[in-house]
Amino acid sequence: VLQFIRNGRRTSIPENRYQLQQLVCEAEFFGLEVYRKMLRRRLWKLTGKATFYACYSDSD
Repeated sequence: VLQFIRNGRRTSIPENRYQLQQLVCEAEFFGLEVYRKMLRRRLWKLTGKATFYACYSDSD
C-alpha cells in the first residue's frame, strides 16, 4: 500500500492470489479506489472470476 501511495500507477503488483486479495482489503480500508481497481483487475486476469475475496478483520 505504501508503495502505491509513493509511486502511484507505477507500483509493482504481485502475482500471488492471496497477496492480491489482502492488498484489495487494504486498499478498501484506506480508500485507495484506483489501487483497488488495479488489484481487482489483476486478480480477474489470474482467476477469471469477478468475485473472489472477502475482507475479514483480525478480531473475527
